[in-house]
Amino acid sequence: PTQTYEANVMTILDALLARLPADRIVTIAIPDYTVTPAGADYGDPRRRHDGIVANNVVMEQRAGERKIAFVDIFDLSLRAADDRSLLAADGLHPSRAQYALWVERILPVVERLLGR
Repeated sequence: PTQTYEANVMTILDALLARLPADRIVTIAIPDYTVTPAGADYGDPRRRHDGIVANNVVMEQRAGERKIAFVDIFDLSLRAADDRSLLAADGLHPSRAQYALWVERILPVVERLLGR
């Protein structure tokens, strides 16, 4: 449930901030696995999709409140609905190609935080 996720996110982010400065932490959106062939194995795809969207909003908000970077890769994961090359052989997890798309989006954020 979103409330449980939110409580866990706050606990994790605060624990990280106790050890690291905010500019050394990057959070990433949850990908939408409901568009994958195996996604329906985890319950009603519409409900799961809506839950992922809600949890991503929580992460973005809670990270932002703490000045922690958030990178949204959700839209990239949606491409797997039409491009199965973006999925691993198990029909659920991202493939190397999808991870490469994520890196393209994450890398500039990390480089900015590192001052490069």
